[in-house]
Amino acid sequence: MSIINRIQSSWNRTNVKCVHCGKVYIQYIEEQIPGCRDKEYDICPYCNKENGSSMELDFFNSKVE
Repeated sequence: MSIINRIQSSWNRTNVKCVHCGKVYIQYIEEQIPGCRDKEYDICPYCNKENGSSMELDFFNSKVE
C-alpha cells in the first residue's frame, strides 16, 4: 500500500450540503496534530463561502463530479 493510500484510508469521507448554495460536496476530514493546531475553515468548493470552522480538524473539500 502506497503512502498516499495509507493517508487517504485514515481520512473520514462524508458528503456535505452547503448552507449557502445548497450544493453537495465531498469532504475529507483529518484530526490535527495536538500542539500544532490552527483554525481551519470548511469552505464550499462551489460558492467559496464558509460552512463552519474547527481548531481540531483539517478539511479537504472537493466538488462532486
